[in-house]
Amino acid sequence: MLSQYGGQDSVVSLSAYQGYLAVFLRQSIQIWITDADPTKFQQKQVLANIGTRFRFSVQSLGDWDTMFLSDSGIRSLRVRDSSLNAVTTDIGSPIGLWITEVLEADGVGTPVSVVEPTNNRYWLYLKDTIYVLSLFQDSEIRAWSRIGICFLRSRMYRSEEHTSELQSRQYLVC
Repeated sequence: MLSQYGGQDSVVSLSAYQGYLAVFLRQSIQIWITDADPTKFQQKQVLANIGTRFRFSVQSLGDWDTMFLSDSGIRSLRVRDSSLNAVTTDIGSPIGLWITEVLEADGVGTPVSVVEPTNNRYWLYLKDTIYVLSLFQDSEIRAWSRIGICFLRSRMYRSEEHTSELQSRQYLVC
């Protein structure tokens, strides 16, 4: 796909965003107006110098936010103001240092995220940790939780719940 500068930029992920299509590229995000007829697609907006290389990190969180992992941390694609233009915000600043340390290290693996459907929480698995965003817009509460994961051969356990049971096993890796 062409970037805003005329060069090629790789499409990494797609997401619904406010009734539009958000196209996440490596170096930018493009917002598109879609139609049943593909010849009528129109580019609405380009957000330059922000993108993702982690396709499974992109998740819609309700109708107005799309969460993603960029090279500089966890970001949210959201509405700027009454103009309805999109902007990215640093929603992950409280855990930014942890995230950037992992991203700068070798062996990041494949970050994967989901939105937990009951309470609409964003969960991001990155290396050996799950980061959970609890976001309550009405009460302006935003909190991050960090959960360490232990692996036992092919089974995965939460370290807090199963530590005493698993510590004696020789194949436990935390």
